[in-house]
Amino acid sequence: MTLDKLINICTPDTKITVNGKPVYDYKSGNLPYVYLISDSYEGIEDENIDFSELVDFCNSLLQPHQTIEFADEFTNEPLKNFICQNGILNLTY
Repeated sequence: MTLDKLINICTPDTKITVNGKPVYDYKSGNLPYVYLISDSYEGIEDENIDFSELVDFCNSLLQPHQTIEFADEFTNEPLKNFICQNGILNLTY
């Protein structure tokens, strides 16, 4: 699953989760991956990112949207499935 596929379904304010856990940060990994960080100790991060913030970060990588993929930062597993409903994009393995 690549960024360009998600752009057609998500609104800018869509919140992002990995296996139901809110994503609170991201970082560039070995291309093509952007790592999404969702495991946190309670209270450390209380705000999850929205889709527009993630797209802005991906744009800063200067890579075509069709080449950017996502992985779980904790497990390094690629995130291949998604459901976008009720303002939440849930990415899963």
